[in-house]
Amino acid sequence: VDYGDLPASGAEPRVAALVGEWYYREHGSLSMKYMLDRDDAENLYFVEQHSTAREVCGLLVPHGEWYIASLVFSDTGEHHGTIRLQLQSAMDIVVSNFRALGTTDWGHDVAALRGCHDPETTIMSRMSSPVSSLRVPMTPMSASLKAC
Repeated sequence: VDYGDLPASGAEPRVAALVGEWYYREHGSLSMKYMLDRDDAENLYFVEQHSTAREVCGLLVPHGEWYIASLVFSDTGEHHGTIRLQLQSAMDIVVSNFRALGTTDWGHDVAALRGCHDPETTIMSRMSSPVSSLRVPMTPMSASLKAC
C-alpha cells in the first residue's frame, strides 16, 4: 500500500478516542456512518456499508497525524481503495479522505461526528437531520472484523 505524502511517525495516536460510530453528510443530508473498533489484539479497524450495500473494511495503522487503511469488500476481499482518518479532538470530529484504486490524489475532506445514545446530544440533533434519513444498515462489528 502506497501511503503517498504522509509522514511516518513513531508516536502512537490515541486509539481509544477514535473507537465508536461516526456519522457524516452525503449530498447535504446525514446519511452515512462508519464504525471504528478494536479487536482482541487492540488492532483498530474501519468498517462501513458501501453505497452498493456491500461492506468495506480495513485495518487502520498510524501514520503521522493520520490513521490509514487499505479497504477491501468484506464479502470478496476485492480491493476498494484507501482511507485516511484524523481525529480533531478539540471538536470531537474525524476528518477523512478517500483515495480510489488507481489514483494518487486524496479526495475532499469529509468531517464526521461521533454518534451517542443521549437524544439531546446525538448526531441527529447536532446536525439537524431526522433519524428517518439515516440509511446505515451494518453487520455486527465482530462479524466485520473477522472478514478483514
